[in-house]
Amino acid sequence: MRTFKALTDSDIDGKLESAAETFRSYRRTSFAERASMLLRAAEILEKEKDHFGRLMTLEMGKPIQAAREEAVKCA
Repeated sequence: MRTFKALTDSDIDGKLESAAETFRSYRRTSFAERASMLLRAAEILEKEKDHFGRLMTLEMGKPIQAAREEAVKCA
């Protein structure tokens, strides 16, 4: 349905640096802050389970009901 261009070495280096930079700030967050972020992520997964289910079906060929259930399970 869609083709993606491969990342260049420079693209990959940029993504790795971004991840490392994000971790440097994230590692200083409290358990309460991390819990709050994960709870918010769970809310989004549950609220948008139909959207994520369709996406998993399109990208991986997963049956739609199983994909919705997986989104809720991840939440």
